[in-house]
Amino acid sequence: TDKESCHNYISNYYEKTMSPIRNEVKRFCEIGIDQLSSVKMWRDYFPNATVVGCDVRDFEEKEDRIEIIKMDQSKEDELDNFCSQQESFDIILDDGSHMNEHVIYSFEHLFESLKSGGLLLTHLINFCISSLLRIISILLNLCNNSHSVQREWIFLWHI
Repeated sequence: TDKESCHNYISNYYEKTMSPIRNEVKRFCEIGIDQLSSVKMWRDYFPNATVVGCDVRDFEEKEDRIEIIKMDQSKEDELDNFCSQQESFDIILDDGSHMNEHVIYSFEHLFESLKSGGLLLTHLINFCISSLLRIISILLNLCNNSHSVQREWIFLWHI
């Protein structure tokens, strides 16, 4: 998978954050799976988790502890439908389109789908300050409208 072999994301970025909770994670979501190898990698990394992979393409393959959902993160109705039909997640990894508008939109909707103490990981390529300010504004609104928000959010910049 590109997340370990090509970019070494687990060892370079995720290991420090995820290794302490590796056995406690029960639900993990990856947006933008590209290939099934990434969701298989996450399933193997989190031995007690169900991994939900979302992509704009259909995948017919069935795997133990893996659920694949066809979803386009740029479409409000599909993202809202996904959020309403899923149980909360311990970790959500947005590695989808990498487009600023989609990252911001997904952040706004998916943040509420995290369990208390959950992690939302976002991959960004061409991120600008106005996008960061928009996300900070969304985060402040979510915190102000929630009684006890204990969630973390991590940016991963591609260089």
